[in-house]
Amino acid sequence: MKKLLFAVTALAALSLLAPSTGFAQGAHNQLGVYTDDAMTATNLNAALYSQPVVYFVVSNPYSAAMAPIPSITGVEFKIVFDESLLTQMSLEWTSDSVIDIGTAGSHIAGFGSPLPVVDSTLTVCAVTFLIMSGDPNYIHLAPADPASIADVMVLLDGDEVLSPLWPSSGNFADPVFAFNGTAVATTSVELDHIKALYR
Repeated sequence: MKKLLFAVTALAALSLLAPSTGFAQGAHNQLGVYTDDAMTATNLNAALYSQPVVYFVVSNPYSAAMAPIPSITGVEFKIVFDESLLTQMSLEWTSDSVIDIGTAGSHIAGFGSPLPVVDSTLTVCAVTFLIMSGDPNYIHLAPADPASIADVMVLLDGDEVLSPLWPSSGNFADPVFAFNGTAVATTSVELDHIKALYR
């Protein structure tokens, strides 16, 4: 009975860490893509051959003990987009001393020294894209390859403790950002993904 009670309590706590509504800025441990550092919008009308800059922002980082994380030392994520329509031009990290050992779109990056979380957010990088089509184009996030925690993105806090990181859309299948389209958020979380982390 005690084991069952512990399991139910643990799952309830984990459900608070995972996103419950897409783009809900109150959800914990989210990585999103926005038009600016202030997370103003997740959609942008972009002219053909323009080079817009978008910002990758971690919001509301919390530890497994439900404590706010004051600083972040690294992140792991993968950028997925239609290569025939968008060409990644450049990625500029917030930290000058970053070491990124990721390949093929995966970013496994350490910042050298912890970056402070201010007002529950931290911009980890800015990415410039070249728009090659006027059609809708979507950015998805995915776990890095290889991933430190299976099936999720990861943040490393100032104490060098790993925590799961979720896309701001609430689901890896849903885009976090759209050029010339709309990034639609999900309102559900797959409990199996949460349980798989702690088996």
